[in-house]
Amino acid sequence: PGENLCYRKMWCDVWCSSRGKVVELGCAATCPSKKP
Repeated sequence: PGENLCYRKMWCDVWCSSRGKVVELGCAATCPSKKP
């Protein structure tokens, strides 16, 4: 579970970037991708 959203990295990236650090936690928790 959760991989569904993770599979859509674009969505997570845009969502996280749009909201900022506020959603960073939720974004990372839902889509823990390795950021450079």
